[in-house]
Amino acid sequence: SDSAIQVIKQAQIVRETGKPVALFLANRVQTRTRLSTELLTTAQKIGIPMVKTAIHMRQVYADAPGQDTTVFAMGTRGKDAVEELNRVFQEVIEYGNAEDIR
Repeated sequence: SDSAIQVIKQAQIVRETGKPVALFLANRVQTRTRLSTELLTTAQKIGIPMVKTAIHMRQVYADAPGQDTTVFAMGTRGKDAVEELNRVFQEVIEYGNAEDIR
């Protein structure tokens, strides 16, 4: 949201260190929809680095809590979601390890 972005940018200015470090993660993205396209386009303009992998809207994310489980424990049904989340985790770890943000 705009207010979250403002808080992050204000904290970075006040601290004069560029921290806290933030990454924008698009979620509930639907392939080939106008709304998702606009979200991704706008996200690139806000001045916060963006995770390349988006979290797509998948039924398995909604089903997991109702089944008292996670997508990681849903076997083949959760496979695409697990791969997607693992890519996000890897990107965040790599970003966090980058020398220029320390």
